[in-house]
Amino acid sequence: MIAKTLARIYRAIVLASLVTGSMLFCDFGVATEWMSLTGTAYGAQWVNDQGLILHWPGHDNDSGGFSMMRYNAFLEDGTKSEGFGVLECHPRWAENGAIEGRYSLKIPDNSVFVARVGLLQGASLSDGVIFRLLWKRSGSRTRTDLTPAHYEYYDGKTSLLRVDLSSIAGQNGELILRVEAGLTSTQDWAFWDGAIIIEPCEQDTPAASGFDNSGAWDPKGNLLQVADQTVGTRESCMIYGGKPYYQMQLGCIDWWRALWQSCQDGNPGRQAWCSETVAYWHRQSGVPYEGGYKTYWHPTWTVTCTKDLRVWYQTEEIKKGSRGRWIDGTELDYDDFKPGVNALAPGAYQAWMRWDSENELWVDEDCHSQVIEEMKIFRQGDRIVRVDVKVVEGNNGGVVTNSTWYENVIDYTLLGDKAPDGRKIVGWGIDLKHGSPIIWNDKIKYYRTSAGPTPPVSINRRASLPKISDVDAPLVQQLVNYSKAISAEKLNVKLSGAIVRGLQADRTESFNISIRSQDLVKSHLMIEIDQKVPYPLPIKSVRCSWTMPEGTKPPLTKIRLAGADRKYSSFSRESPKIARFIEIEIPKGSLAKDAILESVDIEYDWGPDTDSDIPVLPVKSENTVSTAPVFRQKSILQEIKPQENSS
Repeated sequence: MIAKTLARIYRAIVLASLVTGSMLFCDFGVATEWMSLTGTAYGAQWVNDQGLILHWPGHDNDSGGFSMMRYNAFLEDGTKSEGFGVLECHPRWAENGAIEGRYSLKIPDNSVFVARVGLLQGASLSDGVIFRLLWKRSGSRTRTDLTPAHYEYYDGKTSLLRVDLSSIAGQNGELILRVEAGLTSTQDWAFWDGAIIIEPCEQDTPAASGFDNSGAWDPKGNLLQVADQTVGTRESCMIYGGKPYYQMQLGCIDWWRALWQSCQDGNPGRQAWCSETVAYWHRQSGVPYEGGYKTYWHPTWTVTCTKDLRVWYQTEEIKKGSRGRWIDGTELDYDDFKPGVNALAPGAYQAWMRWDSENELWVDEDCHSQVIEEMKIFRQGDRIVRVDVKVVEGNNGGVVTNSTWYENVIDYTLLGDKAPDGRKIVGWGIDLKHGSPIIWNDKIKYYRTSAGPTPPVSINRRASLPKISDVDAPLVQQLVNYSKAISAEKLNVKLSGAIVRGLQADRTESFNISIRSQDLVKSHLMIEIDQKVPYPLPIKSVRCSWTMPEGTKPPLTKIRLAGADRKYSSFSRESPKIARFIEIEIPKGSLAKDAILESVDIEYDWGPDTDSDIPVLPVKSENTVSTAPVFRQKSILQEIKPQENSS
C-alpha cells in the first residue's frame, strides 16, 4: 500500500468552506513559503566550539559533539517526536562545549524563525543548555546574536522560540543554530523541533511574539485527564484567537500544524469556544465514540454551539445503540438521585442558557458549556439534601479553567432561584458505553450534614416548567428520522478519471483513497459522494484529511454541491443549502507526489453562535451547611454500577 512507502509522513488537515461567488475549494491554501532547517540539516555544516567539522549524521558516542535526526523519540514534556522528527544537537563533551549548524541561505521578507526547544526525555543529569540563533552576513566576519541566550533545563517543559528576522530580511549569509553546554555536558540531549522560517499568515499564530503556548497540544487519557491537561490554555493576540482557535476549533495537535493551518484559505471565523472545547476533549479521549461526537448521523467531531451538543445527546438517547443520554434540569430530584442515570455525575456535559423569568421562556443567548469534574454529596440521615459540583470549562473569560464550584446545583436549574446574569442550567449530557454511564466514582465525595439548605422555591411545580428538550424536539426528531433512514450504511461513492486504490468509504471511517501522482498527469480524478438522504441541516463546509510526503502540500481540490436533481452549482458561505450530492474534483497535474485522501468530513450549519465567554459565576449561598468528615459507608450510589475511570 502506498502509505507504507511514504517516508516521514504528516497529516494535513485542510478545510473547504463556501466561498462567495466561486466554487468550494478543499485546498491546503498555503500562501507563503517556508524553510525547514530540521528537514535540511543534512545540508548544513556542523562544527564544534574548537572548529572541528563534524560528520552528518553524527554518532551519539562522539565526544566532539554530534547532531542527528531523532524519530519517535520521547521529549522531556512526555510528547513524542513523530512525522518530521526532531534535530538533536549535543555539544562537545566539555565544560562550556558547543555545537552549531551553519545554513547558507537568503532570508525571506516578512519572515520569522520558530522552533520548539528543550531536552530529550531522560536527560535528568543535564545541568541545562543554552540555545542561540546567530546570523553571519555574506562577506562579513561579524556574527550577530538574533535573540538573547535561551536557557533550557530538564524540568518537564519545552519552549517555543520565536525570532523576528525583519532586521536581516533580503540578506544572504549563514543562519546558525547553536547549542552550548554549562559546567558539564552530561546528558545535554538538546533538540530543535520544527526550526522553520515562515511568513506568518495570521496575527495569532505560534509565530507571533504574544502567542501563549500554555496547556498541552495533544493531550491523552480519559475525558477528565484530557481536560485537565489543557487547563491554562488561553486566548492570545486577539479575542478568541491564539492556541484555542487552532486547537479547539480547528483540531490542530501541535504548533507547526497550527502554523500551516493559519495559511489555509477559508478557515472559519474565531468565536466563543466553550462548546468546541468540550467536543475537542471528547475527540482526544475517544468517547463516547472513537471520534468523540463523530458518528454516522453526526459526521464530524466538531461542534459550534450548545444547541449542537444538547441535540446530540437527545438524538442519541432516542436512537438504537445509544451512546448518549440527556437529563433535563427540571428532572433533577435529590430524593431519587442516581448519577449518570437520572442525575448529573463527574464527566457529564453541563449546559447553560439565558432564562426569561418574566415570560418563562428559554432564550438562545449567552449559552455556555462545561464538564463536571468533581461532586460533593451531602446527606442528612438517608436523604440527600445538597450536591455541589466543580467544573472544568473552556473559554471561561478566555482561559481553560477547573476551579469553579457551584453550591447546591439544583438551585441553578429552574427548580431553584439562582440565575447568574440571568442564566440557568438547562441540563446534562451523559456519555454511555454498552448502555452504562461513563462516570468517575472516585471524583464523588460524601458528607454527613446536620442541616439542609432551604428547599428550592420551584420544587412543587416541576411538571409545569418548560423543558429545553421540548424546544429542541422538532430538530431532534428530524435527526432521528435521518439516522434511521441511513442507518450505518456506506456512502455511495463513484470515482472517474485517474486510477485510485483502496476505497473504503462510509460515514464514520476513513476513505483511504490512494492516489498516484503519475495517474493525474493526463487525467483528473472525480469523486462523487451520494449521501442518499440529505442531512436536515444545510452544508456549511467540507473538511478533508490527507496523508502527504514530507515537503509537499495537498492539491487544489474543487468541490461542488447538488440536490436530488444532480444539478451542481456554487453558492456563497452566507447562504448554505441542503444538498444530497458532493462532487470533488482533483485536477490533472495537481499532485506532485503520491498521496492518500483519508477522509472527507462534512460540517453542517447549526445556526448563529450563541455561546458566551462571560464566566458563569457562582452565587453565594445565604444558608450554610455544617458537615462531618467524608464517609464511605453504603449509599445510594452503590445501587448502580457505573464504569469508573473509563476512557
